[in-house]
Amino acid sequence: MAGNVAGLPTGSYRFEAGGHELRLVTPGDVRPQLMKAAAGQQCVADAAMILVLAANVSRVAREYGARAERLLHIEAGHVGQNVCLEATALGLGVIGLGVFSDADVKSLLGLPQREDPMYLVAAGWKF
Repeated sequence: MAGNVAGLPTGSYRFEAGGHELRLVTPGDVRPQLMKAAAGQQCVADAAMILVLAANVSRVAREYGARAERLLHIEAGHVGQNVCLEATALGLGVIGLGVFSDADVKSLLGLPQREDPMYLVAAGWKF
């Protein structure tokens, strides 16, 4: 979700791994609605961007069985930590968020049925 990113129109984006590119899914600013889905945490509405990490648990479960969800949360944490480290190195403010309504985030961002949000990372210029 880009809200105030130079050179990138405001909207919800999806990273397409095959082409290594961002694809605009929904134009417009949904940060206020995403803030509500994230238990009213103001940092979501104020952030320049929010990275929503989502995963297809059933696909991973084919290989890892009952441990799939746990492993995906660990991997989401690793990705989130790397984003936080890079954002900090760039002088940005950043925070990882685990408190949100899965159903509301999924609906708001139009995530595919098979994907579930795992972790949010909000970043922007420090005030």
